[in-house]
Amino acid sequence: MKILITFLCTFFSVINFYCQNSEILILSGKIKFSDIPSKITNAVILNTQNELTQRLHQSGTLILRDVELNLGNTGENDSLFVLAIDKLKLENTKIITNGNSLEVYPNKIEFDNRSNIQSFNQYFAKNGLNGSEQNINGTNGDNGDNGSLVKFFILDKIESLIKI
Repeated sequence: MKILITFLCTFFSVINFYCQNSEILILSGKIKFSDIPSKITNAVILNTQNELTQRLHQSGTLILRDVELNLGNTGENDSLFVLAIDKLKLENTKIITNGNSLEVYPNKIEFDNRSNIQSFNQYFAKNGLNGSEQNINGTNGDNGDNGSLVKFFILDKIESLIKI
């Protein structure tokens, strides 16, 4: 009887571990960073590569499909945004950093040819070309902001080109 109970406990532990790791989250549309679960977006503060690998396996797969993801607002204090995930897949997705930094920690990453990461929306300076020049209406443009720093820490493999 003890052997059967031990076997069942081990079996259910393995099944539970497998189910946690095979979680797939698919997000679509215009989303905020806060829409992504915190187990994926929490800062990475780990002592060993084994701890990082374990965290990534527990976070599952994130698929961003037809997404526009803005990281904060332009001109605010620069912030650091983190994605730590077993597999990150972008399908027709645009991540706009708005001058903020992004660190991505995936085991595997895959971008389709329509996905990219960019620093700013195409029309950042709404009123003019920059803060000192005037547009055709005679008003000064918005002051610029620094670009962003994007870092990838890929542990296993890149399954496609990454456009930044």
